[in-house]
Amino acid sequence: MVKVSGVPYEVELPDMVSELERENFMLRARTERLEEELRNTNELLTKLNFELINERNNNASEKP
Repeated sequence: MVKVSGVPYEVELPDMVSELERENFMLRARTERLEEELRNTNELLTKLNFELINERNNNASEKP
């Protein structure tokens, strides 16, 4: 049994490569999900910033 850094359990040496490949696959999938969530959040933030700017401009133009 060998302790692999970042893996909370020990693996048999012959299984280490396949286990690390599996861990790598899972990390890539998580990274892709987080990147998609970040893109969606950035799009929403941009939209809300435009709405806020427009609202401020409308309020400024309505004041005497």
